[in-house]
Amino acid sequence: QKVRDQRTTIGLRQIAQSTGGEFMVFSEALQDLVKGAEDRSTVYYLLKFQPEVPKADVKWARLKVQLSEESLDVRSPSGLFVFASPK
Repeated sequence: QKVRDQRTTIGLRQIAQSTGGEFMVFSEALQDLVKGAEDRSTVYYLLKFQPEVPKADVKWARLKVQLSEESLDVRSPSGLFVFASPK
C-alpha cells in the first residue's frame, strides 16, 4: 500500500508540474494551503499565441516562459498539444 501511495504521489506531482500547477499535500494547516493558493492566483497574465500548423494531425509543442524580472514566479505548462485544422 505504501509503495502504491508513493507512486500516486509522484504521478500527481508530475501532472501538477507539467501543467504549470503546484502539488500540495493535505496537512493540519489546510487554511494555510488555501491562503497560499489564493495569494498566488490573485494576479496573473494570460498569454496567447498561434503556432504554425504542424504537418501531423497532432503535435506536442514544448513551451517555456521566461521573464527578465527574476523576482517573479512563472507557472506554465511544459508544453501543449497542437492540433491541425480540419481540411
